[in-house]
Amino acid sequence: MKLHRIALLGLGAMIIALGAMARPKKADNWENRTVRAKADYIFLEAQNAYNQQDYSLYGRLLQRAFETDSTDPGLGAELGQWQVIGIAMDPDKAIEGLQRMRLYFEANPSDYYSGLSLTKTYVNMGRIDDFLAVTKILYNNFPDKNNVALQLAEGYLRRNKSQDFDSAMTIYRRLEQGFDTGIDNSITSYIIGAYMFKNDTTAVLNELDKIYRAAPHDVPTLLTVGGSMLELHRPDSALRYFNEAKAIEPDNGGVVMGFLGYYNESGDSTAFLSTLRRAVTNQELEPEEKFMFVRGYIQDNYSDSSKFDICSELCESYIANNPGIPDIHTLYASLLNSTGHNAEAAEQLSFAIGLLPADLELRLWQLSLLYQAGRTEQVSELAESYAVDFPGELAFARIAAAQLYEEGKYALAAERFKLFPVDSLKTDELKSDYYATLGDFLSKLEPRSDSYPCYRKAIELNPLNDMAMNNLAYFYSLDGSEEDLQQAEQYSAMTIRHEPDNPTYLDTYAWIKFKQKDFQTARHYIDQVISLMDMNRTEAAIDSIISGGNTPAEPVESDSPQHEHAENATEIIEEATAVGTEESDQASADVFDHAGDIYFMTGEPEQALSFWKRALELDPDNELIQKKVKHKAYFYE
Repeated sequence: MKLHRIALLGLGAMIIALGAMARPKKADNWENRTVRAKADYIFLEAQNAYNQQDYSLYGRLLQRAFETDSTDPGLGAELGQWQVIGIAMDPDKAIEGLQRMRLYFEANPSDYYSGLSLTKTYVNMGRIDDFLAVTKILYNNFPDKNNVALQLAEGYLRRNKSQDFDSAMTIYRRLEQGFDTGIDNSITSYIIGAYMFKNDTTAVLNELDKIYRAAPHDVPTLLTVGGSMLELHRPDSALRYFNEAKAIEPDNGGVVMGFLGYYNESGDSTAFLSTLRRAVTNQELEPEEKFMFVRGYIQDNYSDSSKFDICSELCESYIANNPGIPDIHTLYASLLNSTGHNAEAAEQLSFAIGLLPADLELRLWQLSLLYQAGRTEQVSELAESYAVDFPGELAFARIAAAQLYEEGKYALAAERFKLFPVDSLKTDELKSDYYATLGDFLSKLEPRSDSYPCYRKAIELNPLNDMAMNNLAYFYSLDGSEEDLQQAEQYSAMTIRHEPDNPTYLDTYAWIKFKQKDFQTARHYIDQVISLMDMNRTEAAIDSIISGGNTPAEPVESDSPQHEHAENATEIIEEATAVGTEESDQASADVFDHAGDIYFMTGEPEQALSFWKRALELDPDNELIQKKVKHKAYFYE
């Protein structure tokens, strides 16, 4: 069965809550008490790691706690949920974890939160039958919890077998009896939705007529009936109810939304835009409602270049009439970013930062935009300022140092970066990133071997830090001992197991095999590198043609858009400074130089010369490559 990746936020939020589950106790003898106490202690340490956001350590400690006391079903459920969260990395473990969660719940069917967690997991994985089975148990044990009843009805509709619709409607009608008739009775909305799901227009109209007759002057009821008419593609009927609502509350945000929906359904773009513009300047409407209108329009039209001026005008109008709302600035920044106006987008973020000074990700996004706009001096100044303001944030220190690195100030970059309080970092992964970055800076200084301890420390802290392993392996291959070369091969082999299509890692492995005089193996891997580089260039050229030379960013899709855009900000800024980055001209020159050397040693001097010439085009001042081209022969330093 195909597994659907679960939503981490929905499950992750319940992990600590599960820690409070009442765990059945074993027979209370001395040996069992000792085992239980030890497992509880390890579990507490796991929760501490989770609270400190060290999720890797949390998982390891949770596994250890369960191994200490594998008879504790509560611990099994905890471990099971964590295994389910890691479904993308290990589907088999996720299934095993799901079974642990189910075993716990079946032994403790009165554990309400455990049952809810299990049903969320099942629905996220698309296992509707299991979802229904657990929800039925909850429904029987908690008959007064309406959310469980609604969840069960939704499950029936999702499964949609022969009797499922009737089962769902039975639940809805039972719940309906506990409320007064009218749209404030939210059950009616579920019933209408169910009939729409079944495409039973007659039943939908009957329900709408029933709630309208019960409350003909109630604005929410009128808006619901009008909105349902739009869904049924009956705009004229919808307009009747919207007009009735407007006569009662002309400045109600829902009324404005209703008319916007009507104009959109009717294809009257002029009236739609006119209504939207008036809504933005209407001081009677709540800012949140108006923002929703503007965001919806921009999301629908951001890819249409002819609508850019209108989108921009709406943002400017909203800002002028509703000052002090940070979300409009991030929305405007997304719009500007999507059209390549990165400097202007960064300016909008400066306003948002002024309103949300503690939001670090906004600052990262701002730095990323400035870098893309070519404002490197401003990036450097701001990064240094932010590094001072937030001394424990690695990203700002790394970006500030990376800018110095890009300017060729390697010693200063390393000196500044060494001042960072590495012990303030909460996880081994972050500390590993710190030491790997410091190693990159030191690798540009003499002696290069001063960088080796940093890379080794990075690998010790995070054995999956592939870039640290790659860089250390490559430098070992350049100037290490025979023993170092053996270690280099082990590191490099591990990186290509993790990322078999990474040209940088493949090039390092090819060069190590060259240094080991295994020229045929080196040839095999360098051919892969050349092929991947050619493929990447072709894809980039196609993308450039399609986008007209500009690859736009996606617009805002969430209420916290900065998190999406800031996620890879440091990677964008450091792209030009990363050691061995496959996209740079220097890296490409190294690859072609390596290819020439390898082909020369496999007895193909003409092809070797062709590669050396390509390397020289990218690195024309390289005297060693000049010598190879001139004499059509391999030389080494």
